[in-house]
Amino acid sequence: VNNQLATILGQLHLSRELLPEGHPVLGRILRAEEATKRCAQTTKALLSFSHQSRPELKPLGLNAVVGETADILDRLLGGRIRLALSLAPGLPPVAGDVERLQQVMVNLGLNALDAVREGGWVRVSCRPADDPETVEIFIDDSGPGVPPEIRERIFEPFFTTKAEGSGLGLPIVHAIVTQHGGTITVEDAPEGGARFALRIP
Repeated sequence: VNNQLATILGQLHLSRELLPEGHPVLGRILRAEEATKRCAQTTKALLSFSHQSRPELKPLGLNAVVGETADILDRLLGGRIRLALSLAPGLPPVAGDVERLQQVMVNLGLNALDAVREGGWVRVSCRPADDPETVEIFIDDSGPGVPPEIRERIFEPFFTTKAEGSGLGLPIVHAIVTQHGGTITVEDAPEGGARFALRIP
């Protein structure tokens, strides 16, 4: 799959180079390139899920990762719902893989988008945990929440409540977080809706 994606990305890049600056099609090609790169990241996440690929953990600043991911999410949400960002200054570095942590947050953000009606909101926040060796990330939404009977199965591979869902989005998230030595749970958000709580060492 990645070989084919590389070919698509190469052809898009060549097409973009042939167009003059300011051409109206350039924006569409750039969006297609971004989507192709996200597909490649999804392929890496699937390999991670099948335990054939391990994340490259390096010290990184979580605020920067969350901020960059929020920019991606904001474009994906397309103004249909509000995205709020809350960062805590002075967070200690975490041992992480930037691309895979971004994949986790994008997957959870898109999951929230499916649950939230137009005009609702999604809030991404990170803060130090009670355990000084851990940082917490919360993704809250204003949707209907996750019923208790579904929470027990929500991270199972191929379990889905969506008619066209693959049932792999949340299991991939769970696998990536686990490979970072972290945990993820789903609970009721303080203001209603669902809260996905990630704890990363």
